[in-house]
This record gives sequence, structure tokens and C-alpha cells, in this order.
Amino acid sequence: MSARFGGAQLYLFYDGECELCLRFKEWIEARDRGGTIAALALDGPELPERFPEVDLEMARAQLTVLDREGRIYEGLAALRQLALRLPGIRRLDWIYRLPGAQVVAGGLYRTVNRYRKQLCLSCGEKWKPSLKYSERKKRRRR
Repeated sequence: MSARFGGAQLYLFYDGECELCLRFKEWIEARDRGGTIAALALDGPELPERFPEVDLEMARAQLTVLDREGRIYEGLAALRQLALRLPGIRRLDWIYRLPGAQVVAGGLYRTVNRYRKQLCLSCGEKWKPSLKYSERKKRRRR
């Protein structure tokens, strides 16, 4: 498992056609001074063969990372794994252990993810969940 990682401790999977995903990837890369996080675009043709354990459609729907031991983290758990590897942010991990912090952080993550889906309509036809979401929302307004 560690041979395919090189110096990275964690792979971050991102949608290369999503402007928000690209900005998040760039934000992570700017703070990852040690090169512990490797970002991989989901449209890479080698990904299904190289990472058969990762559900690439699920990775398009929510933040997904893979660690050296082969553990897959999604959503808020993926965000925490990223934070644990970024200097400065890592020191704030104690907040995550406070009573109720996980519930609040989970709600915040779901809210941001919901708006990301709305904004990703500009990402093209590849991102079908956002298209379905917007069509459902339009029907509710009628």
C-alpha cells in the first residue's frame, strides 16, 4: 500500500471540473508544507485501476480521502483527516473532542456540501447529483 503513496500520507480525491473543488485543493496544497497530502483529480483515467477500493462516484458527491493503511474517509471524517495533517490547523483538534462539536461540525459540513452542489451546476454534465438537486428544488417551489 505505501509504495503507491510515495511521500504522501493521504490522497485527496477532487473533481477537476468543479471550481469549488479546485479552490479547496489549492487551499490544502498551500497549507501542506510537508507534502503529506497528494491531490488526485477524479477524471484521471488510471484512478479506477489504481484505486479500486475508492467509490469514485461517491467521491464526486462528498469529500473523500484515502490513507496509507487503505482506510477511506468521507465527509466530515475526511475533513478531520486533512486537518490532522496540516500544520496550524492540527493544533485545533481539541475542539473536535468537545461535547456537541461533532454534531455542529457535521451540520456545518452538510450545509456547505449542499451549497457546493448548487454552485457546481457550472461543472458540467459529469456532476449529475447537483443537477438532480436543482431540479428537485425547482419542483418544490412550484
